[in-house]
Amino acid sequence: MARPLHLPQYFEKEDFKVLYKTHGQKKQGVRLLALRYIQEGKSVKETASLLLKTEYTIREWIHLYAEGGMDSLLSIRAGRGRNSKLSPLDEIHLKDEIASLTNSLKGGRLRAEDIRGLIQSKFKVEYGLSAIYPLLHRLGYSWITARSVHPKADKNLQDSFKK
Repeated sequence: MARPLHLPQYFEKEDFKVLYKTHGQKKQGVRLLALRYIQEGKSVKETASLLLKTEYTIREWIHLYAEGGMDSLLSIRAGRGRNSKLSPLDEIHLKDEIASLTNSLKGGRLRAEDIRGLIQSKFKVEYGLSAIYPLLHRLGYSWITARSVHPKADKNLQDSFKK
């Protein structure tokens, strides 16, 4: 036998369909759609099956709504994924170090391997090469770079050669 649902009194008055249309199929939208199905009379088991979620998840969403209303239902908690090996303050210092290292180069580009060595020497933290790229992306760096200029290049000589 299924456990009884404890729905708040104002549950029936909420228009989950309109809210779902405004939020779309993001994480919040799926939660709204689940409550819409419950509001239409579908069971928790049917709703879970339709949305490819567990019954526990659907009951948890109902509980969130009953306890804290719409704000509680639509708030997605942070905390998924692994924490960075560098603190936010260290990431700011790393960004400054990368900028100064880039400015000190006399031609060529800064490679991920160079940044990996910089992190190891300055912050005493080991990063794999594949972890450097998401870190750089998080810091606002991208692969788009200007063409490098050789340190011994002579601009005037190159221009005279082109003519």
